[in-house]
Amino acid sequence: MKQMKRFRNGILIIFLIITAVQSGCIFRKPLTEDKTEESSLPEVTEPVTTEDPADTGTFGVRAALKSHEVYRLDDLSFTFVIAVFDIHAPAGETITLDHFHTDEGIYLDRIQEYETELEEHSYYPGRKNVMFSLVSAKEDYEAALLIPVADKAKKSLTLICDLEGIGDFTIDLEKNVITDGSSLYAEKGKTEVISDDETYSLIVNDALEITDELFYMTDGEGNRIDYTIPSAVRVYAFEIEARRLGDDSVVISDALFIPEGYEEGYHAMNGAIRSMKESNMIGRSIQKEDRGFLFFEVYGPEYSPVTYNGVLYLFLEGKDEPLSIQVNLN
Repeated sequence: MKQMKRFRNGILIIFLIITAVQSGCIFRKPLTEDKTEESSLPEVTEPVTTEDPADTGTFGVRAALKSHEVYRLDDLSFTFVIAVFDIHAPAGETITLDHFHTDEGIYLDRIQEYETELEEHSYYPGRKNVMFSLVSAKEDYEAALLIPVADKAKKSLTLICDLEGIGDFTIDLEKNVITDGSSLYAEKGKTEVISDDETYSLIVNDALEITDELFYMTDGEGNRIDYTIPSAVRVYAFEIEARRLGDDSVVISDALFIPEGYEEGYHAMNGAIRSMKESNMIGRSIQKEDRGFLFFEVYGPEYSPVTYNGVLYLFLEGKDEPLSIQVNLN
């Protein structure tokens, strides 16, 4: 009897164990399946997006009008404004001026006809630090923009910007009016003539910014190769008037400009680098008299020699010591 009872108890225990094991497998199986499915899923990564440098909704560019000057010059067919803005933007990011246009429909990246007329009258807005794209090595900087006004009788101008967060600017054309363009004039204040009275005579006539011009180099077969200017660099040009006095040709092999107040300066760009507009004087033989430019690449707008004050050193072939010219073109 006792054996029968033990047998029945043993059967019951085995039944309970089997039931528990089966139950455990049933409840664990979905967990095992979930884990397997989870491990088989591809790894989720954040999408990589490419942003337009001028997408200010992403980069948070801000601009505020700080000051402006209205130039009403009798010898021009238009009025123009040089407006100074306080800009906040990521360092090194370039904002092109196609985002800015006036209520006359003039886009600031398409003002070549106005620039040409200014140059024909020897007016150079580069003397006022005018920029033709917004870029700086700093997040906060000032930028002067040239804004043509076609209607000379216009009393107010609206500058419209399509960048998010900037908005429009209203400029009073009856305030800060300038009728004398001498501050932009190329012949305002020539430097001294440098000469040894035997072989050469040199003078610096002008200085201007030419950052947005096209530059190129020529390969051995005479093909033009574009020379790209980095976005954080400005290019300045000094106009040199040279005359040969003796029988020997004069060749400027190098030049160095040290801005006033600076200990270091900038060497001229290699003579192989040329501009579509101005001729590079480095390495060119001056047979009788010649006129051309020295180009200087300046890294970082805050280091620019845009004041046009300083010392220009000219290195001539066959001369041991450079010539020094005190430049004061303001």
